[in-house]
Formats: sequence, C-alpha cells, structure tokens
Amino acid sequence: MEKAISPVNFARYGVTPSHRLQKAVPPDVRMGKAHLYRSTIRAQSRANANFAGHFNIITLGCGAGTTCLAVYDRATGKVTIPKEPAVVDQILMDLGPGDDRVYFHPDSRLLITIGFINDDLNRAGIGYYLWGGGGFTLLRFVPIKSVCSEAP
Repeated sequence: MEKAISPVNFARYGVTPSHRLQKAVPPDVRMGKAHLYRSTIRAQSRANANFAGHFNIITLGCGAGTTCLAVYDRATGKVTIPKEPAVVDQILMDLGPGDDRVYFHPDSRLLITIGFINDDLNRAGIGYYLWGGGGFTLLRFVPIKSVCSEAP
C-alpha cells in the first residue's frame, strides 16, 4: 500500500507556486452544496495551502467511515465540490500505517483515494486523480482485489 502513495507518484504531477498569496480570498460558500458545509469549509480554509500550490483540500465528514471532499482555491475563493470523487468510503480492513482514505501533497496536483468511490461497492480500490480546470480526472484505478489478499 505504501508504494501506492509514494512521493514519486506525487512528484510526477508537481507544481511550483508562481507566487505566495499575501492573503487568501475568503471561501465563497454560497454556491452549490458548499453552503451545507460552510462552517467546516471556513475553518479548514484558515490553514496553509495543502494541495496543488494554492489550494486546500477540505475533508467533510458525511457519515461514519466516509469522507466527502471540497477544493478551495485560495486565490479566487472558489469552492468546488467535485463529482468524482465526491465520496470516499472506508474499506474495513488493515491498510497498513494510518487509515486515511485521501492522500495529497501541497506541491502536487495528484489526489489518491483508497476506498469505495461515490458509494459504489464495485469501485473499491485505489484511485489516482489529477486536478485541473476545476475538477478531477481519473488517471488510474486499481481494484482492491489486486492489492490486498483479503479484499472484501
């Protein structure tokens, strides 16, 4: 599992921030589903950029063992709640050190998920997504059965 979230994978899709934002634009939580999570989005947006140079991945609790995602652009204030992956459900098995479902780096556009994607039990595995243009593109999907010997 550690190979799946190797720093080499993140470096392949690295970004170099063109400038340091002096002050982030407050998140616009008026549009779409963002208003439903406005307190969490505002709280997590106060942290330093944690994704793709000047973005924040915001993790939203949306049920037991489930993480919903939002992406906050610190330069514009735009909050995107992606359609893919919108929800990552936990796989109830030992995945090694840590049990995170979503992995990302401040200097990379790559997002890696481990779990059931969008509540689809047939999509249990590792998803590699690339951020660009306001959404994620699935680069690769590895079914959990090919990674773990005791897959669900």
